[in-house]
Amino acid sequence: MILVSACLAGEKCRYNAEHRLHPIIAELGKKGKIIAVCPEVMGGLPTPRLACEIAGANAQLVIDSQAKVRNLVGDDITQAILSGCRKALNIAKDNKIKLAILKDKSVCCAVDTIYDGTFQSRLVQGRGILTLLLESEGIKVVNSKSVLIEE
Repeated sequence: MILVSACLAGEKCRYNAEHRLHPIIAELGKKGKIIAVCPEVMGGLPTPRLACEIAGANAQLVIDSQAKVRNLVGDDITQAILSGCRKALNIAKDNKIKLAILKDKSVCCAVDTIYDGTFQSRLVQGRGILTLLLESEGIKVVNSKSVLIEE
């Protein structure tokens, strides 16, 4: 089984109630080979919802209770995000997941780049909260962009 960002599996769970269906992940889903998670939704946040970012874009500081996740109007949604990420981590551990394919740029699922926390659409190198939690358990995490679409 492979853990995947639910939006990549076609679930309309992104902040703007859209999905980012990935053809290969859709095929894996049809074969029953994926477990789809959306930490934001699992943490109790609605869909749609305001965009959120980490001040300073440092997920490790959020895990260490030294930084916050805030939405576009400044509301602190850190606890909901952490709760959802921990639920997704537990699902991965319970299912002995060895590989996760996640959607980059997300507060939770970023693998290579994440928004810088200023809500100015600026990306910086960094990882999301779920990504760090999964990696801390020895689970390999890859960016969905690295999953090649077969012709």
